Amino acid sequence: MFYVAGYPVKLFKDNVTAQEGLSLNSHIGQECYRILSVGQIPQNTYAFQPDEVATIAVKAVLISYDFRTTHCDSVGSFAKIVYEIWTGSKKNGHPKWNQVDLNYALKGWEQYDLRPEIHRQEK
Repeated sequence: MFYVAGYPVKLFKDNVTAQEGLSLNSHIGQECYRILSVGQIPQNTYAFQPDEVATIAVKAVLISYDFRTTHCDSVGSFAKIVYEIWTGSKKNGHPKWNQVDLNYALKGWEQYDLRPEIHRQEK
């Protein structure tokens, strides 16, 4: 089975015991490490998983056309909404939200800081 989700996954946390024999295996080709981030599932995240498991981390990105002159305020407003939702999700949502980095550097892409307080200072 191939499953993409942020740990802890409710399906595995609540419904699987060590006696059922499920295991998480790390069979990742070197090509994956070249283009994706390295990740780990910490030991004992699940009752059946005594050891840390190496994995890959799939990044989600928000990409916008370079609207610096015509729609910059709209893109900025949207980025502010994303930031506010992320902040609330870190406090009240799935634990994986605490590992989200809105300023993670993507290779070969120009990026802007999403923190609203930075943009207020620049104006």
